[in-house]
Amino acid sequence: MNIPEMKTGTRERRYIDPVTAHIEFREANKDEMVIEGIPILYGVRTILWPGFAEVVEPMAATKALEKREAYLLWQHKSSNPMASYKNSTLSHEEREDGVHIVADCSKTTWGRDGYEAVRNKLIDKMSFSFTVADQEWEEVTNPDGSVLTVRHIKEFESIFDFAPVTFPAYNDTEIYTRSYQEFKAETAPEVPEPDAEPVLVPETESYAAEARARRIRLSGIN
Repeated sequence: MNIPEMKTGTRERRYIDPVTAHIEFREANKDEMVIEGIPILYGVRTILWPGFAEVVEPMAATKALEKREAYLLWQHKSSNPMASYKNSTLSHEEREDGVHIVADCSKTTWGRDGYEAVRNKLIDKMSFSFTVADQEWEEVTNPDGSVLTVRHIKEFESIFDFAPVTFPAYNDTEIYTRSYQEFKAETAPEVPEPDAEPVLVPETESYAAEARARRIRLSGIN
């Protein structure tokens, strides 16, 4: 099995596609500026890059969220807190489909500005940062015969923050970029000799390549 270097305890980020999970404002009284979102999805196979996928198992976030250490941060900046468990402006609920959060953003400048950006549909993307305590790997053969290596996140160690983001800001480490570059090097097509017959490329990509564009994407992978 071709397993990339994804060690437990390494800080990571994920970007949530608004088509699958979204962040939105909620009408509230005049003293509140409430936004809601689903930063963590359960049981959904998400393509990290061609040939590699990830699934967050149900209730994987339970223990990490019980610590109540996470913040809602504007653009993942620790200097720009929007809401927190500490002052009861951030709360969460685990459901069958994942982790839902509710945040009152009225207490800080960044929170109010962020709320207006969400309300006016300038921001509709969300990201979260975390470390993993327990994971498993498996190989899955797709209907077209391609092989997908799947990472199952069984338990988060810590969840540091949730963040409305303008552009996806995914990973604090070089793990994914390095692993993806290795994958590309291993699967790069051979350059044909000058007199060789042209190589015909299939019109349809594999199941894994098509799925890559869905849901969660990683930084620097185009």
